[in-house]
Amino acid sequence: MAHSARGIRRGVKEYKRLRGELQIALEASSLPETPRGAEALHALLVRLRLGRV
Repeated sequence: MAHSARGIRRGVKEYKRLRGELQIALEASSLPETPRGAEALHALLVRLRLGRV
């Protein structure tokens, strides 16, 4: 199936728009760069599975 040049341009334009929105959201985010609390989450899941909660 061949794609028209206009359809491809429209897709590229939408891709760039969405990337811009993601960048804005990233800059406005207060979330840390790397997740924290993995050890605590793991311990909780183990306790849940063992029925010790």
